[in-house]
Amino acid sequence: MKKILFFAVALFVVTACENRQWPEIVMPENEVCYDDPVTGGAADPVLIWNHKSKQWVMYYTQRRANMPNPQGVDWAHGCSIGIATSPDGSVWTYHGVCQGDKMLSNTDPEKRHTWWAPDVITDEKGLFHMFVTYVPNITTDWSGSRDIRHYTSEDGFNWQFQSVLPLQAERCIDPCVKKIGDTWYMWYKNESAGSHTWMAKSPNLYDWEVVGEMTSDLAHEAPYVWEWDGKYWMIVDAWTKHMRIYSSPDGLSGWEFSSEITPGGHPAVYIIQGKPVIIGHLHVGGRPTVILLRELKYEDGKFALKK
Repeated sequence: MKKILFFAVALFVVTACENRQWPEIVMPENEVCYDDPVTGGAADPVLIWNHKSKQWVMYYTQRRANMPNPQGVDWAHGCSIGIATSPDGSVWTYHGVCQGDKMLSNTDPEKRHTWWAPDVITDEKGLFHMFVTYVPNITTDWSGSRDIRHYTSEDGFNWQFQSVLPLQAERCIDPCVKKIGDTWYMWYKNESAGSHTWMAKSPNLYDWEVVGEMTSDLAHEAPYVWEWDGKYWMIVDAWTKHMRIYSSPDGLSGWEFSSEITPGGHPAVYIIQGKPVIIGHLHVGGRPTVILLRELKYEDGKFALKK
């Protein structure tokens, strides 16, 4: 029997504007909630309730998992940002890819660019903001420069370029943006600094200043931050060392390791009807990935998958 749950806390932390009254969401009976029908490579998912079109929207990296005769990791490049939609969360329909300027639409099959790991939020006026990783062209290995770019949208589907974020390094990826108090913060993977999580801050989502390193115990990617039980929590993808969770009293410093979760990758955590829920991708038989949605349990300051 499907459980009907209510999102009590949205993608953001604090502020009344981010606590919009999102509708009920129907949790699927199967942990797998989405499989990209075009490329079979849905990864790095984030969710948002689109207040304009009145539907749930999932944004994700559309890896080219089913491409014939891949060379190295070129299948993980040339990606667009995929979109899936749902009226209630139980069944997801492929919508297409994000459309926008500065190569975002990826319309030229002979000269594709690489887009990874979006984070999509809305500001106080209801404008959609996307922070997304850009890698020029396609490579067969993990080399090459990369940066985080800022786009805005009136509808959440068609995007206009705003800027390349000045993060003082050539290899920054995987943004997560939240508001704490009156300031916006971004946590991201800095590959130029040991693949650790760094943080930047902004008063308005347009002007950014690097704060510095947040975690340094081991290499990882895909930081995602949320608030729960009077603390801030951050989950990261540490590959063979699993998904690791840290806690901080204010979200800005003092991150300490709490627990780890497996299996899965590139996760995001939401609070649904007072319960922590994790969404992320899982490899199934090699290159293909599917999106999983699962409930977490929280005991004695630690998170684990609920059986």
